[in-house]
Amino acid sequence: MRSRLYDLTALSLPGGLVSLPALREYQLAGVNKTLQTVHSRSRFYAGRADIPPAIERLEQLADLPFTTENDLKRGLEDFLCISPGAVARIVTLPTSGSTGPSKRIGFSDGDIEAIITFFRYGMQEMAGPGMRVMIGLPGTAEYGVPHLLATALQTFGVTPLPYGAITDFDAAARFVCQQQPNCIVAHPVQLLGLAAHMAQLPTPTPAWPQTVLLTGDTVSPHLLARVERGLHCKAFNHYGSTEMGYGGAVDCGCHQGLHLRENDLFFEVVHPDTGRPVPPGQAGELVFTTLTRTAMPLVRYRTGDMTCLQPATCSCTSPLPRISPPWRRAGGRLRVGGFELTLPLLDDCVFALDGITDCQLWIKPDDTLILEIWTTGAGQDLAGLPLRLQQTELLQKLAAHRPLEVVTAPPGAPPPCTQGKRLFRAFRA
Repeated sequence: MRSRLYDLTALSLPGGLVSLPALREYQLAGVNKTLQTVHSRSRFYAGRADIPPAIERLEQLADLPFTTENDLKRGLEDFLCISPGAVARIVTLPTSGSTGPSKRIGFSDGDIEAIITFFRYGMQEMAGPGMRVMIGLPGTAEYGVPHLLATALQTFGVTPLPYGAITDFDAAARFVCQQQPNCIVAHPVQLLGLAAHMAQLPTPTPAWPQTVLLTGDTVSPHLLARVERGLHCKAFNHYGSTEMGYGGAVDCGCHQGLHLRENDLFFEVVHPDTGRPVPPGQAGELVFTTLTRTAMPLVRYRTGDMTCLQPATCSCTSPLPRISPPWRRAGGRLRVGGFELTLPLLDDCVFALDGITDCQLWIKPDDTLILEIWTTGAGQDLAGLPLRLQQTELLQKLAAHRPLEVVTAPPGAPPPCTQGKRLFRAFRA
């Protein structure tokens, strides 16, 4: 079945006829509307000689300056294009540094409706009328992601089952057995931990979910495959950020890349060092410009996430571009000897081994690397996991350049997935 984001895009195009030229014409108009808005209403963008009020071709966008995380630290007021009283929701986010001001992102009622619309179409890839969806995401605030997702699900006859972050696998397993959701939405490693835990239950699970949506972090192909095996379901991948309005791209049933939210955002993939666009198939940093945002439009915002545009047409027959699953560049890479260790490389190595449900790479002051792993279950096989990891090609390559230890987290230790996105972290005793 064709991606539901194709149908969402069709709503914005004349006659509902989707083609790449028609989409680009629509997006050029959206970019120019955003440029005109920020030129006249945004304290940050107004008066800047390098931000024109309009462009003639989308290719000219590559000549405009980026908006960065540091720019957002200036404050919400510098970016607002509506009156403060018209802001329906403000989200405060920590920045990548440990000190300094946080980022604050504002949304209008219209912006929130656009988020709900994206969630409604995106979730139809994995749920339908009469089904039940367990929302395993943190937060209870009005207009938070769980609330908006629940609202979107109800618009097409799906019953939301709010749960919260999956940090207690035993409690989550009981919830799944009792409520029997058809679909579960949660953090990737939390779903992996739940799958591993449920495989050890003494009694058979009454009903497995049909689908799951992995969101909020990098998704390794090995992790996704283990979730599918462990929960006897089909797994989908979602990518988004608060800055882009929570939703940015989602899998279709063909799993050949993530389909983009093209009706609300214009995406670029640029070289992380030069800032110039890279061709399809080449990895680069994802950049977006909002097309329909009213409260806080952004021009060429650097996400800090690495991805690449998929050049081939998806088997679902949508002609629109897709991206590979993004991963965090800042805090997700480390130069070791003559090569660069990235979080996806580490994940591919670690999650290829059954029994490991999470990992964290620590960097000590003396440059010693400590790979901490979390496991579910007990037995000789799990006890041998540190040695098996040390024998992998990747870890042997690391150990040739730096001291490396592999340790198992103590029983009951909270996994790093409860603390946000997984990154390489400095070790503090």
